[in-house]
Amino acid sequence: MDKFLRILKPVKVYAKHESKSRIIKELAPDELILFNREKRRNQQNWMEIYLEKDKVGYLKKDSDTFFRCIFASLNDEISTGFNYEFKSKHTPELHTLFHQRGTLNKEQCTVATVEMKTVDDSDKKKTAQLELEYNTDIITVIPLIFTKESEFYVTNDAETNNSLFIEVDNRLGKKGYLLKTTNYTNSEDKWVTPFAITVAILAVIGIFIAFLASGWIVISGLMFIVGFGVAFVAIIAMQILILILRGIFNHIRKRL
Repeated sequence: MDKFLRILKPVKVYAKHESKSRIIKELAPDELILFNREKRRNQQNWMEIYLEKDKVGYLKKDSDTFFRCIFASLNDEISTGFNYEFKSKHTPELHTLFHQRGTLNKEQCTVATVEMKTVDDSDKKKTAQLELEYNTDIITVIPLIFTKESEFYVTNDAETNNSLFIEVDNRLGKKGYLLKTTNYTNSEDKWVTPFAITVAILAVIGIFIAFLASGWIVISGLMFIVGFGVAFVAIIAMQILILILRGIFNHIRKRL
């Protein structure tokens, strides 16, 4: 699995992780650049990136200069969205291209619709969908479909940008926009949840056996009450453990 940064604004690339180092390149917005790891030198965090021919460079880690792409696996049964191509050199912003259904004047342009949809559970009819209109004189829309466990990179911060969409790219030719409500798992942290659940189950069993051996628990109908209490505590402990493990793992990941 490769790791990518999406460049958000022009940023300088240094030959070494030092502010006085030689500047070897400047990256443009929307570039996806491979990176290796994060380093900290002289109270400054740096991102070690790969340039052409495996040449290494360094970016200062500033929150507004790049977005660290998330390598994700789709949890929903299906998620559909779109990509688009311009028909002219005029390239307006995304939010000016797509509109709520019924808001475009069909007498002034040729209107078509595109549906975005996520299906979390088709049996329980847990879905979310959005229909948008666009001017076919300006753009051509390309349908985008991902199915359960499909892998892709999330290449934008939808929360910070107050966007309705997440941008995705599987680096195999499929990229575009899905609904922000799309459910996915960060593949780097996939191991955390099952590991935490296993630890929590073993802890509950251990506590139960210890209480039983000490005589604190008597085999009776009251065990159900005890069991519910232990399960509740275990769930809380599991959530705390997951947060701690993710924090530790992210910290280690920065140093490797």
